[in-house]
Amino acid sequence: TMGSIKVISNIPDAVYTLVSPNKEEKRKGGGSEFTFTGLADGQYVVEFESKNAKLYIPPSPKTVYLGKSKQTQVRGRYEIK
Repeated sequence: TMGSIKVISNIPDAVYTLVSPNKEEKRKGGGSEFTFTGLADGQYVVEFESKNAKLYIPPSPKTVYLGKSKQTQVRGRYEIK
């Protein structure tokens, strides 16, 4: 089985980009909660944006290490401008 990374944030307009360990694959997700599935183990980066850049300041990117067949989660807190 493959692993997964669940991203949780405090706004529904959140947009996430998951960068693969080799930096070659980028996957998009969004909403207050989103789970990226089917992931091999390795070190991933979650980048944060929002659908409304004028309203929210996204958190800094987070590096996540995913173990083999594991599930992990990342939290991102957006600030309101």
